[in-house]
Amino acid sequence: MSSEKQNKAAAVRAFMAANPGAKAKDIAAGVGCDITYVYLVQSAERRKKKSNPTRGQKVVRQVLGEDSSKIAELASKIEEIDWDRAVLQSEIVRLNTIIDYLERKVRGASV
Repeated sequence: MSSEKQNKAAAVRAFMAANPGAKAKDIAAGVGCDITYVYLVQSAERRKKKSNPTRGQKVVRQVLGEDSSKIAELASKIEEIDWDRAVLQSEIVRLNTIIDYLERKVRGASV
């Protein structure tokens, strides 16, 4: 980005800070740039502000006490449960195969 654009962006931000209620049209006229450029700078500012945690994220952090070790522990437990479930599912498949084999043998056996 050229220094002229950086200076214009800084000018737009400064104008917005000095006049918080100003509309994009007024900012463009005050700075001397195109209104679409003002919208571009405003959009970039909104994206920067989105890095703030949402209400839901704040609640989760309060419940967990911002303790990352609890988060890692929970993730580990989830992985362990998923692994156990996969093992159990494969065991069920194996047992069903054995049951099918035994049922076929019993049907074919003479009484």
